[in-house]
Amino acid sequence: MVVWCARSAYTQPIETGGDAIKKWTYVSNFWDSNTKTLANHHTMRWAVNLPGVAFKEVFGDAPAVCYFWPLTAFSIAYVFLCLIASDHLPRRLVVAFAILLFLEPMMHRGSSQFQPIAPGCAYISASFFFAIEWSHRHRAYALLMSVVFLFLAYGAKAPYGYFFPGLLLFVFKEGKLHDIVLAIVAFVFLFSVEVWVFNSISDRVLPLGRLSAILSTHNPETGFNDARYVDYFLMWFRISWFDQLITFVALAPFVYFRAKQRLAEVSPVVVLLCLGLCSYHVLNTFLVVNVETLMTPQPPKEKYLAITMPFALLASFFWVSHFCETWKDDVVARIVFAASFVLLVSHLALGIQPSYGHNSIKYPARNAFIYRVGAHYREGADWLKNGNSVTTNSHEKAEALRVLLRPYLKPDETFLVTPRESEFLLQLPAASRSGKPRVVRYWFSQYEFVPRRISM
Repeated sequence: MVVWCARSAYTQPIETGGDAIKKWTYVSNFWDSNTKTLANHHTMRWAVNLPGVAFKEVFGDAPAVCYFWPLTAFSIAYVFLCLIASDHLPRRLVVAFAILLFLEPMMHRGSSQFQPIAPGCAYISASFFFAIEWSHRHRAYALLMSVVFLFLAYGAKAPYGYFFPGLLLFVFKEGKLHDIVLAIVAFVFLFSVEVWVFNSISDRVLPLGRLSAILSTHNPETGFNDARYVDYFLMWFRISWFDQLITFVALAPFVYFRAKQRLAEVSPVVVLLCLGLCSYHVLNTFLVVNVETLMTPQPPKEKYLAITMPFALLASFFWVSHFCETWKDDVVARIVFAASFVLLVSHLALGIQPSYGHNSIKYPARNAFIYRVGAHYREGADWLKNGNSVTTNSHEKAEALRVLLRPYLKPDETFLVTPRESEFLLQLPAASRSGKPRVVRYWFSQYEFVPRRISM
């Protein structure tokens, strides 16, 4: 709860990037007879959407509820990762890790939007927690729990399944043949159940379940992922120096120790973390599904690296601990501990806030939008009630606005969405007009519904 409340102070406006608002629209209309669960692969991300439906049923469909699941998921991931750290790292490094995990730039946005990033991080963190538990005691239940949570991550977003080969390699290193067989059989069984369910409710048009829906849109014929292949490497230069640093510190020593065949000298925890990171990055970069276009299942966007950063951060702390023990000197740990507090003070006192670039737009971690979002969309509802109009640049955004404004309108106040050239006009036909009607263009991710230069 403490993590949830602290993180809520840095929530950002609801946005459309990564189809975040599309998922919330789907969740808000889940019980509507017109809602199509099989509309696309976003609506089929059951491990993200179904918990969102549960939150919506318990707390209602106010816009603020859109934040509840990603904030809860981030808090769950935070707790699992800190538990792993507290069991294996010195107290000084645990405190520093807890601080820097909260400040990690990419997860600021990931924990603020209804996207797979925070839920996926929670599921993978739980999977790694149980995998570590299994490596200590070799209990089958722990390995099964690890596989189940990793499958939930796959249910949140298919490419999160890239972590599974890393888990298998860890089981191969730490266990026996029957452990590998158990992990593979468990994952294949869960995958088969998912395929059977989606194929059944689709009248047998999705023979591979969700993967069939993904393959139908993620192919060269649809124009999906027309980026250059070199962008998979260049995107690393577009993320923050902090994320570049922790990824390098996490993976460079691992590659060295693996090349020297000295992994037995390091903690199994860092081996698991680094195998998972390598598995994800290698498959994300080199899993080419179309040789002619060099297309991979996931475009080269920086936001797709966000899922790896909490684990890279934890792995880097394990390497710091390892080298401190090897050198019999904790000076590096002292430096990291001091630096974490310097960053925390800068973050809190000086207003230096993490930001994340996506499509050339900066997303600063503005304060507590979850507590202001109700007034934000109530202002939009009042704008429409006064006979004014709102325009957006797509029908999906207009539909999303209908969902977000609906809690602040009466049941008999119905919307009218009218195409107008390249825009869509949103109105309340029955609204009483006072004065000349005005029009405001609404972009998601903005902090004011009606710009101050246009008075209410």
